[in-house]
Amino acid sequence: MLAEKSLHFIVITALITSVFVYLSLYYLAVIGVAVTAFLVLFFRDPKRKPKGDGMLSPADGKIMKINDKRVSIFMNLHDVHVNRSPLSGTVKGIEHIN
Repeated sequence: MLAEKSLHFIVITALITSVFVYLSLYYLAVIGVAVTAFLVLFFRDPKRKPKGDGMLSPADGKIMKINDKRVSIFMNLHDVHVNRSPLSGTVKGIEHIN
């Protein structure tokens, strides 16, 4: 399954790649196939289900730090780049820190 609103990136890249193949620009076609495959892998969004009565992690990756109200997760290039809401609730405030 792919992430929402990602299909147009993949379709456009695949169409450009097919034009390269049609025009016999095989070096560009190989690059286009690689870019299309990267986009499919990057925008993947597999279904996740918690095992047992636990909660679902908000993101794939490695947990770097845990504070009182924050869990910092590093997402590698190979991880699924989708942030989930592991628990239901309401956002009461947003704070942006540079």
